[in-house]
Amino acid sequence: MLKPINDKKTVAAISHDLPALYILKRVFFSLLPKLIIFLPLIKS
Repeated sequence: MLKPINDKKTVAAISHDLPALYILKRVFFSLLPKLIIFLPLIKS
């Protein structure tokens, strides 16, 4: 059976995961331009 979303543990887990996902996204998008720049250098 699926638990309702207002279950305290579920809400805590979701809100705890959000900052980590946000940081990962920020890091990924800040590194993306560097990857695009270096990709041709690696391939050649």
